Amino acid sequence: MIVPAFSLIELLAAIGVIGVLIALSVPAIRGVRADSLKTVSLSNVRSILVFIDMYADRYKGQYPVAWDKTQYPMPCPGMTAGLNRWETVYRWPAVIHEFMDWEHGRSIFLAPRARRGTVELDNVIGDDCGDPTSYDYSQSFLARPEIWAPRTDGNFPALQPQWLSPTYQSDVLHPSRKVILWDWEMPYLSRPRKMAGIDLAEPTAVQFTDGHGEFRAPAAATPPIRSDFAGTRRPVQRLHNTENGVRGIDF
Repeated sequence: MIVPAFSLIELLAAIGVIGVLIALSVPAIRGVRADSLKTVSLSNVRSILVFIDMYADRYKGQYPVAWDKTQYPMPCPGMTAGLNRWETVYRWPAVIHEFMDWEHGRSIFLAPRARRGTVELDNVIGDDCGDPTSYDYSQSFLARPEIWAPRTDGNFPALQPQWLSPTYQSDVLHPSRKVILWDWEMPYLSRPRKMAGIDLAEPTAVQFTDGHGEFRAPAAATPPIRSDFAGTRRPVQRLHNTENGVRGIDF
């Protein structure tokens, strides 16, 4: 019996078709993979809010903020450091360490595919200690809303000491529209992030204070308000500098 066989041309054509199908399917597979990792990031910010709420429950509704003259544990083993209140934006894990420490919390403190190099214990705080999380904590929660009150005459009054008091859960007037955390790093994307100045134009995982999370682009949030008193080392950004602080609206 004669067994039919492919000619060389037919074989090459079949290989070519298979190659085209593979080429067409790879982007789709990557997209599915990226979407699944984005979902993990969204789950992370929801989990982080649970620990923030635990902190607030213990401290009579107060949101986390670093206090002067207090030593906080750093991600480098055995290292502690004093923080100013505005550093809480990216070192908030140190402030809530009694509820979730660095060792056990690293899986949720970093977005999927985020990498941090190891550092040796010396007099220099390396990258692992200086940039310990993929998620920014809104500095609107680090001072009273008056810090970001609109100035109709364009003039800033003298800083009042009480404006640097803590904020509380009861201060948030629009919890379903006020963002407390978001993924600024997004290391799981297969393409470079699109930036609009310093505000992310790429939809990212954002967490609202009422407990729900969404994928939103920070660049589409309420325009920020300039303040002479808030985080002087950081540029004016949406979500960080919401008009009226925690009493304001982001989306």
